[in-house]
Amino acid sequence: MTISYSKLKSLLNKPRLKRFELTDRDGLNARVTQTGSISFQYRYRFQTVPKRLTLGCLPNLTLAQARNKIPQLRQLLKNGKYPIVELKRIAAANRATLDDCISAFLERHVSKLRKNTQNLYRYTLKRHAIGVFSLCA
Repeated sequence: MTISYSKLKSLLNKPRLKRFELTDRDGLNARVTQTGSISFQYRYRFQTVPKRLTLGCLPNLTLAQARNKIPQLRQLLKNGKYPIVELKRIAAANRATLDDCISAFLERHVSKLRKNTQNLYRYTLKRHAIGVFSLCA
């Protein structure tokens, strides 16, 4: 039986005596804790060993978003890849570097300042921060 968003919304943040799970389709579950928090989990088998992967919690992750992640995870399993490792690898590749953050800061905030202040920020960041921390990886 599939889960409805209204059912999850009625359970959210309501204390319970014990933890329980609501089963959706394709291995998706919603785990409701004693405190009333709801997390979406994908249950699967990798090399005949049962595994559980937490996708996220309600309200940060909606039911529709959780359902949309399942085909990608099933494809990883079909290709013989371990979903947890692959998701961590993808997240690490998409992570912003310090240089990216500095560039965004310069574009969004420093560009609104006076010219001399802009020059001071650009000089200081170029001299002390840009390119320095990329060597640590």
